Amino acid sequence: RRTHRILIVEQTARGYTIGNRLAADLQERLFDELDHEIIRVSGTESAPTVSRVLETTALANIDDVVTGLHQVMGGPA
Repeated sequence: RRTHRILIVEQTARGYTIGNRLAADLQERLFDELDHEIIRVSGTESAPTVSRVLETTALANIDDVVTGLHQVMGGPA
């Protein structure tokens, strides 16, 4: 409420997830109060893998969250 901005962070692959549903619901409920688009930080659109290296690459990490925070607050990406 203080910033009128929303950042949703998930460490899952991008797709139809609870974060997607949450973003749609919040957009509908809080449209008049938001000063910025809702930013979602999540993994890539790749399928889940067995390889630890590929999984690490596919999922969201701290750098993705920091970039999302800068984006939602209007700073440099």
